[in-house]
Amino acid sequence: TAGTIVLFNVLHRAWSGNGEISHAPAVQLGKEIRRRRQALGWTLEDLSQKSGLSPRYLSSVEQDKRDPSLSSIEAISKALGAGPGDLLGGVEG
Repeated sequence: TAGTIVLFNVLHRAWSGNGEISHAPAVQLGKEIRRRRQALGWTLEDLSQKSGLSPRYLSSVEQDKRDPSLSSIEAISKALGAGPGDLLGGVEG
Protein backbone atom coordinates (compact mmCIF):
# COMPACT_ATOMS: atom_id res chain seq x y z
CA THR A 1 0.00 0.00 0.00
CA ALA A 2 1.02 3.63 -0.29
CA GLY A 3 1.32 3.85 3.50
CA THR A 4 3.82 1.01 3.51
CA ILE A 5 5.90 2.72 0.83
CA VAL A 6 5.96 5.98 2.81
CA LEU A 7 6.86 4.07 5.96
CA PHE A 8 9.66 2.22 4.17
CA ASN A 9 11.05 5.54 2.92
CA VAL A 10 10.94 7.00 6.45
CA LEU A 11 12.70 3.98 7.92
CA HIS A 12 15.23 3.98 5.10
CA ARG A 13 16.09 7.61 5.90
CA ALA A 14 16.46 6.68 9.57
CA TRP A 15 19.25 4.25 8.67
CA SER A 16 22.40 5.68 10.15
CA GLY A 17 24.71 4.22 7.53
CA ASN A 18 26.81 2.18 9.97
CA GLY A 19 24.59 -0.90 9.94
CA GLU A 20 22.29 0.32 12.70
CA ILE A 21 18.98 2.12 12.74
CA SER A 22 18.90 5.46 14.50
CA HIS A 23 16.67 5.41 17.58
CA ALA A 24 15.40 8.96 17.10
CA PRO A 25 12.39 7.96 14.92
CA ALA A 26 11.35 5.27 17.42
CA VAL A 27 11.39 7.80 20.27
CA GLN A 28 9.25 10.16 18.22
CA LEU A 29 6.96 7.29 17.23
CA GLY A 30 6.04 6.34 20.80
CA LYS A 31 5.51 9.94 21.83
CA GLU A 32 3.42 10.66 18.74
CA ILE A 33 1.21 7.61 19.28
CA ARG A 34 0.59 8.64 22.89
CA ARG A 35 -0.04 12.28 21.91
CA ARG A 36 -2.61 11.33 19.28
CA ARG A 37 -4.28 8.72 21.52
CA GLN A 38 -4.63 11.20 24.38
CA ALA A 39 -5.84 13.95 22.04
CA LEU A 40 -8.69 11.62 21.09
CA GLY A 41 -9.43 11.03 24.77
CA TRP A 42 -8.68 7.32 24.40
CA THR A 43 -7.23 4.91 26.91
CA LEU A 44 -4.78 2.21 25.90
CA GLU A 45 -7.75 -0.17 26.01
CA ASP A 46 -9.61 2.00 23.48
CA LEU A 47 -6.66 1.97 21.10
CA SER A 48 -6.27 -1.75 21.68
CA GLN A 49 -9.84 -2.44 20.61
CA LYS A 50 -9.48 -0.30 17.50
CA SER A 51 -6.05 -1.58 16.46
CA GLY A 52 -6.32 -5.25 17.45
CA LEU A 53 -3.11 -4.98 19.52
CA SER A 54 -2.90 -5.63 23.25
CA PRO A 55 -2.84 -2.72 25.72
CA ARG A 56 0.41 -4.09 27.18
CA TYR A 57 2.06 -4.11 23.75
CA LEU A 58 0.80 -0.60 22.94
CA SER A 59 2.09 0.68 26.28
CA SER A 60 5.53 -0.76 25.58
CA VAL A 61 5.56 0.90 22.13
CA GLU A 62 4.53 4.26 23.62
CA GLN A 63 7.31 3.94 26.20
CA ASP A 64 9.85 3.03 23.48
CA LYS A 65 10.50 -0.35 25.07
CA ARG A 66 9.55 -2.19 21.87
CA ASP A 67 10.02 -1.46 18.20
CA PRO A 68 6.75 -2.20 16.41
CA SER A 69 6.60 -4.14 13.17
CA LEU A 70 5.40 -2.50 9.98
CA SER A 71 2.04 -4.23 10.32
CA SER A 72 1.67 -2.95 13.90
CA ILE A 73 2.51 0.61 12.82
CA GLU A 74 -0.09 0.35 10.08
CA ALA A 75 -2.73 -0.98 12.53
CA ILE A 76 -2.00 1.79 15.04
CA SER A 77 -1.99 4.54 12.43
CA LYS A 78 -5.25 3.30 10.90
CA ALA A 79 -6.90 3.18 14.34
CA LEU A 80 -5.74 6.74 15.04
CA GLY A 81 -6.90 7.99 11.64
CA ALA A 82 -3.37 8.91 10.57
CA GLY A 83 -0.89 7.72 8.00
CA PRO A 84 2.15 5.71 9.08
CA GLY A 85 4.40 8.59 8.00
CA ASP A 86 2.45 10.98 10.22
CA LEU A 87 3.34 8.89 13.27
CA LEU A 88 7.00 8.98 12.28
CA GLY A 89 7.19 12.73 12.04
CA GLY A 90 5.30 13.34 8.82
CA VAL A 91 8.25 12.58 6.54
CA GLU A 92 6.99 11.92 3.04
CA GLY A 93 8.70 9.70 0.51
